[in-house]
Amino acid sequence: MTRILHVEDSASDRALTKEAIDIVGIDCELIQVQSAADALVAIAASPPQLILLDLNLPGMKGHELLSTLKQNPKWLSIPVLILSSSENQREIARSYALHANGYLAKPTDFDGFISLFEAIDQFWLRHARLPSPG
Repeated sequence: MTRILHVEDSASDRALTKEAIDIVGIDCELIQVQSAADALVAIAASPPQLILLDLNLPGMKGHELLSTLKQNPKWLSIPVLILSSSENQREIARSYALHANGYLAKPTDFDGFISLFEAIDQFWLRHARLPSPG
């Protein structure tokens, strides 16, 4: 079973993500944390195969966490998808410069969340080959 780490400070966005994943029928172990610090603890304990990362986090921001992950040889190969409400071109460019594997705009409605997770499921979980955990 694929382990997905969702790093998101908004309780409502965490709930929407979980509900969308359930409705789409993605067979995964979903770990949801509220901060970059919690994410680092979760990754160290049990590395995920895919990370969904918000940028605007309390304390350490998403870009800083992304940089930390991509500089660590043990975590370098874990795909990181930025899931952000920002469509600012500088943030998008910075995310890719820090080696994000994708930048996805958070949908503004629930149908959009369903469509987004159908696309993530099709590409990242069905077609792409993800690294083994650990």
